[in-house]
Amino acid sequence: PDRNSVSPDGRHLYAIMSSSGTILTFSRDRNDGTLEYLRSTDLPGEDPDPRRLVLSPDGRFIYLTATGLTGNSDGVISLARNPISGGLLLKDIFQGILFPNTLTSRPDLIAISPDGKNLYVHMLTYTQYGLTVLSVNSETGHMEFVQQILHTGQFVDGFSESPTLEVSADGKNVYIGDGSGGNIAIYARDAATGMLSHIGFVTLDTGRPSLGPVPSISVSPDGRHVYATVVPSNSIFTLDRDAAGLLTISSTVALE
Repeated sequence: PDRNSVSPDGRHLYAIMSSSGTILTFSRDRNDGTLEYLRSTDLPGEDPDPRRLVLSPDGRFIYLTATGLTGNSDGVISLARNPISGGLLLKDIFQGILFPNTLTSRPDLIAISPDGKNLYVHMLTYTQYGLTVLSVNSETGHMEFVQQILHTGQFVDGFSESPTLEVSADGKNVYIGDGSGGNIAIYARDAATGMLSHIGFVTLDTGRPSLGPVPSISVSPDGRHVYATVVPSNSIFTLDRDAAGLLTISSTVALE
């Protein structure tokens, strides 16, 4: 399995298999955590390759990015989840996320807002990067286009290959970690529409010539701090988060 995620109720674990284009479902014992294999669910398409998955906060749906879907195109899949059996049922496929003037885009990272209303999908081609915002019907799993933000040619907007994508627990901000240069881009999120506005960025300077990628970003439950790792310096940064979601470095732990 390439990626996995536990359902919010703790009953099931889901793992994607890129090699076979399937999702594996396991039951989970909520006392001792042991897993039992239940079934494999095939994804639609000629040669489906699932990339990342996320469950809705209420556990009713799974959303995942994939390539090689129906029509040999790429997109986002919505699957309804049975909370008792863990079974999955295809509900929607959103494939309208192509970049302008390109033949294809590869959706990769995916995150969901805490209210379950929006999906944030990072995309890349050989020459461009970007983020697509989708709205989600929490009753049907249907997805619709909201916004697309394209790379402007410098990191301040937050797009690079293999970044980190994190939505704050209060739903006010989206943070994107740089895939190569030690930066975090900061976006404000409109709670009504899910649309994003770029409001700033912060550089995680380790004092080394090469800053390196930011493979992980996490927001504390109280929303007051953000923690980010930077490699290859093996550093963990603590950042203070203000009311607008802007970040200021407060301390650094270097693990030599």
